[in-house]
Amino acid sequence: MSLQRGIYRIENARAPTAIDLKDGSSDDGTPINGWSFSPDTINGHQLWLAEPIPKMDDTFTLCNLSSGTYMDLYNGSAERATPVNGWGGAGAITTNPHQLWIIKKACDGKNYRIQNYGSKTFVDLYNGGSSDGTKITGWPGNWTENNTHQEWHFNRMSVSSAEAKSAVERNPHIKCGTYRGYNLDGEYLVLPNFTFTQIWKASGLPGRKWREEIYDSDDFAIAMKAAVGNWGPDATKANGFGIFCGVMLGINKAGDKAHAYNFTLTKDHCDIVFFEPQDGEYLNDIGYDGYMAFY
Repeated sequence: MSLQRGIYRIENARAPTAIDLKDGSSDDGTPINGWSFSPDTINGHQLWLAEPIPKMDDTFTLCNLSSGTYMDLYNGSAERATPVNGWGGAGAITTNPHQLWIIKKACDGKNYRIQNYGSKTFVDLYNGGSSDGTKITGWPGNWTENNTHQEWHFNRMSVSSAEAKSAVERNPHIKCGTYRGYNLDGEYLVLPNFTFTQIWKASGLPGRKWREEIYDSDDFAIAMKAAVGNWGPDATKANGFGIFCGVMLGINKAGDKAHAYNFTLTKDHCDIVFFEPQDGEYLNDIGYDGYMAFY
């Protein structure tokens, strides 16, 4: 199965380390190393937008979310231990083979290997080391060998527009209505709950008092979506994706009370979880059935 377009944390198949752009710097030549990661938080240094190249099977650019720069094999050299760095580029329209990567399943059928299009060398974690700062370089190899230094788990951190729509529609607390995203055919970064909560805490909403009609539930929900929107350009320099945060309007079972609230996606991206922006609580059932939503 081919890798699909998306945002990934690329983790070594054996060592507990991810492909990391040092300090998330946008400077050309910034080293890319192995670095430890936390599964429940987000680190843009370790997030990569895999963008397929038209008419080139299994070939992608990998753009770092923090920097907006691309994974680049220095000078496109086929020499072993050639540095893999961050470098500016043109993305999906590039013709620079230093930044084109063939990504296909490894021989174990679970993980992937990453081969530079020009040099035919592979992205390699030096000696399979797990220490922070372990070099990641280009190294000879082949598709049929079992070498965990060159095998990577692509942990998807995003959903497509169609996947987001399906997650909303399958929730039992959604009734017939209008649900759609602004991005009709794109990709959404899904924030872990920890990051979502941190954005909420920094938004000023925890200290905001509810006032009937002046500042009530819809104002809280829209302000939370705006806070996520403001977080995006501060935290990332890459383009080509949205950040998932929904606003939902619901009505209670009796049909005599309405409420507005937010929602995000579960960790497995298969369902939605509701978020009450007035108190920062996550709920599987918020007590209202949604009849309209946007994200």
